[in-house]
Amino acid sequence: MDMTPPKPVSKKARDKNHWTILRKQQYEFLKRRLPLAGKALDVGAGPQQFLELTKRFDLTAIDIQLFEGIDQIVDLEKRLPFADNLFDVVISTNTFEHIHNVDRLVQESFRVLKTGGVLVGSTPFFLPLHQEPYDFWRFTIYELEKMFKEAGFRDLKIEPLGTARDAYYQASYHFFVKLYDAKRYYLIVKILWNMQKLIFWLFNWLYRTNASQRSPLGYGFYAKK
Repeated sequence: MDMTPPKPVSKKARDKNHWTILRKQQYEFLKRRLPLAGKALDVGAGPQQFLELTKRFDLTAIDIQLFEGIDQIVDLEKRLPFADNLFDVVISTNTFEHIHNVDRLVQESFRVLKTGGVLVGSTPFFLPLHQEPYDFWRFTIYELEKMFKEAGFRDLKIEPLGTARDAYYQASYHFFVKLYDAKRYYLIVKILWNMQKLIFWLFNWLYRTNASQRSPLGYGFYAKK
């Protein structure tokens, strides 16, 4: 019997003050799109950053790794160990990019949903490599639409998350993080980053942008069986 303890969930994971712009956008999308109640499956739940929204469900949380709060370790590349037509909601946030056989996972999500059930989640588009070497995909809106329709889903709603300004901010942030990590010219780097943040503030003041279809941080998706 495997006695490996579950990975602890840091307080920062669920603290909105430590979230990225994309994480905050994902939260707002789920808040708008998730049903009010029902039997739910959280696929690739991980540390369950959005537990505030998902805890109202009769929730089953699965992942390929054992985190605190995970009900079952499951190989997401294979058939899910659940009966057909079992769940009202399948939730999948920031999971698809880590699944090589993602078409099958979408098809399995369709299979375990009841008729009228919904798949709700999100996936990044503009994001550096992470959780390596298990980072396989970045999806466009067109691929998401095609993948969901081929699995049998209908009433698709796929929304871009983040503006062009947000994409610029994220690229700049990761650039300056690398400069900080180099541990050289720290004071100069700090001054430049503060100047950059002033530029971002001016962008917000001068130009109000809507979510960008062509350069989003990610996508939120809603699909009905």
